[in-house]
Amino acid sequence: MDFRKLVLVAVATIGIGLAAPAAAQIYGTAARVNGAEISNLRLERHFDEYVKGKGRNISKMINPKVYKKLKKEALDQLIDRELLWQAAKEKKTIASDADVKAALAKFRQEFKTEELYRRKLENAGLTEQEYADVVRQELSGRMYLDKAIPVPEVSDEEIAAAYRENAQRFVRQETVKARHILTRVDPGADAKTKEEARARAASILVDVRKGEDFALLAERYSEDATARGSGGDLGEFGRGKMVKPFEDAVFAMKPGEVSDLVETEFGFHVIKVEAYTPAGQQPLDEVKDKLRAAIVAQKRNEAARKHVEELRALAKIEIFVRLEDNN
Repeated sequence: MDFRKLVLVAVATIGIGLAAPAAAQIYGTAARVNGAEISNLRLERHFDEYVKGKGRNISKMINPKVYKKLKKEALDQLIDRELLWQAAKEKKTIASDADVKAALAKFRQEFKTEELYRRKLENAGLTEQEYADVVRQELSGRMYLDKAIPVPEVSDEEIAAAYRENAQRFVRQETVKARHILTRVDPGADAKTKEEARARAASILVDVRKGEDFALLAERYSEDATARGSGGDLGEFGRGKMVKPFEDAVFAMKPGEVSDLVETEFGFHVIKVEAYTPAGQQPLDEVKDKLRAAIVAQKRNEAARKHVEELRALAKIEIFVRLEDNN
């Protein structure tokens, strides 16, 4: 079992395919699912978002086979969504107005102003009500799958096997947990300014070594974003996360130790290491819950795909766009 694949790929995901305004001039039917139409306009909107989600650019796609393959995948997604919506209606698992309203509010939050939100919908050729209808369909499809597919059981043997097969993914990196107090020196500062900053940092270090509370001193004196509210707390981090002089200092210290002045491109630091975790293999008990959740997600994903295939087998699906090569 490859742990990289232990992720649930949602069959029904909310997306309205906000394509360019020119798409509003597209007419015709791309497909019908049990008589329900999927328009070419809807396909083009979804295809645009689908390609972007794969990090591709339609305008730079010169291979017609790749273009058709991706467009077929996009149409297949729309067909699956329509099948799930129809199944949801049949089973009366329809998303409530409150659920739709919450989803709309979340989408609106992606825009700084109401005007930008309205413009996005307008450019897509959708009214807010039309978008709400799309959201209701997507949410209902998810609800239907949640009811149709029970949570699978996962045995301890399966978890242990997944752990063995992916042991390299549970190698714990060497980390430290530290706080710091920064006396900032701006780039290009003259010698006098730099020396004054060093003197302030040295004075703070004296107070730290006297036993004064490090976090309170950081709150009072540190010129870093970590000062207010967190007492200079940098959290837990591994190698490669901090500038070299800072990293060299913290990984040479033991928990509870306070550094001498450490000079970096940002200024002068006083550092206290609070915890150290050596590199090593994470034991199974530490990652058991994570593995169980991943295996459940994988099983539910496989079951969802199988269920949608069954819906397809029972459906009348008519496709009117040519997306397959004859040769």
